[in-house]
Amino acid sequence: MEDKKTFYRIASFKLDNKTFVRYSSRELGDAYLRIENNKYYYPTTDEFIKIINIFYNKENRNIFLMSNDISLNHKLFKFLPKINHKGKTVVLSSALLLTLLTGCGTSLSTNSLYSSQNRPLSEIVDLSETNVVNDETYNSKENASRSYDIDYVGDTYINVNNSELFDKVFDKEVTLGDINSIVDNNKNINNEYKEFIKNYMKELVDYYPDLELRVFAYNLENLKFNFLNDTQIHANVNDTCSAYWDYENDIINVSENLDLSNTWNLVVLRHELGHLGNYFVIQKGEYTYKYTFQSAYGGYNVMEGMNVIFTTMPYMDYYESVNQDNLGYPLISNELRIILECIDYKPEMAISNNIYLLEDRMNDVMGDEVDSHVIMSLIDLQQVENENQVITTDRKDYADLYSYITKMYIKTHLSNDMSYDEINEAKETLKASLLKGVVNPEFVYVDTIEDEFSNYCLENNITSSLSR
Repeated sequence: MEDKKTFYRIASFKLDNKTFVRYSSRELGDAYLRIENNKYYYPTTDEFIKIINIFYNKENRNIFLMSNDISLNHKLFKFLPKINHKGKTVVLSSALLLTLLTGCGTSLSTNSLYSSQNRPLSEIVDLSETNVVNDETYNSKENASRSYDIDYVGDTYINVNNSELFDKVFDKEVTLGDINSIVDNNKNINNEYKEFIKNYMKELVDYYPDLELRVFAYNLENLKFNFLNDTQIHANVNDTCSAYWDYENDIINVSENLDLSNTWNLVVLRHELGHLGNYFVIQKGEYTYKYTFQSAYGGYNVMEGMNVIFTTMPYMDYYESVNQDNLGYPLISNELRIILECIDYKPEMAISNNIYLLEDRMNDVMGDEVDSHVIMSLIDLQQVENENQVITTDRKDYADLYSYITKMYIKTHLSNDMSYDEINEAKETLKASLLKGVVNPEFVYVDTIEDEFSNYCLENNITSSLSR
């Protein structure tokens, strides 16, 4: 059984013609090292800040900057976690390796300690890459049973990780009637959008009868709509969006000419309203309670993909009837849809539990194949590269992602009595599902899918002339 603070190698990537490696711990967050001539180096301050700006949303960046002391001359960095590897002590530089932030493959078998001693960012870690990193197979898994109810961060700041702790934060359960009253009483929402929200929440509850409504109710009570022109909208989000949620100020920013008869506008607005179930920060007595889906580590893009699934499932018949293939974040939402098909997990669970539960259910299916935290981190990394095109990740790391998804699909969708033709049909269905709406299909590793199905047929002696 491995320590819950174990760091896994996630992937290597190129940034500004330099090679970096990303590590991640389920509880402690992410760490980065630069590699030159088979030596690990701490990123310089400029490199470090650039990595943070690329990979982490504004909320996490603020926490990082408040939680770490970078000296005025930008030479020193505090609180570097130590790991033990083959009897040697190594110190990793990190963007988010503090207990304030809890969030592939190869485990570094760590005992995580903290050093309050200042250390130069440019210090060389005296271990070669080949001594530390095994690029062949991911074979590590935490087997410990876990109870992720809350994380205590300091004395008064608490991360709430699932709905079992909501009772400590909220005074009562919430019904759909309560939601309607809250929306009607909110003077910051105009009548058109009041009716839209009430109908939307009813449609969600009809589709998800056990949906947790308390987080929605809390955010709807304070929600404001801000109407912007196209220039203002596009200054904050890409040209395809007509609305976005400002979680810091409980505002949904909407295009002033938003046409609700347009299918894509419906997709976007429903998505942004879905975020009202992803997040809260509540001060109650001496404690500050925080809930987010991604509170385990970076995980922001996984949250976005899960929100796509949650907000589109009730309307899939309609979206398919009008050939609306892109429902938002298609690359990673497709991957997550396949994963959800294979595990005991429903989309609405992402509203009342953070990413820990999703990872646990994946591990339940795949066992020791690879720890699911690695897969979630790869999905998160892939979306960053797909969006900004400023990093280039090693191809074999994404191949591991698609190998995992394909093996999971094979394990849960194929049976011993299936013929070669039936297996081939399942393969084509998987490929089509992963490619649906994807703008950059090169990120979907079709050759890896083909290889895994071929390996399955070979191992089970299945050929085109035989059935089982």
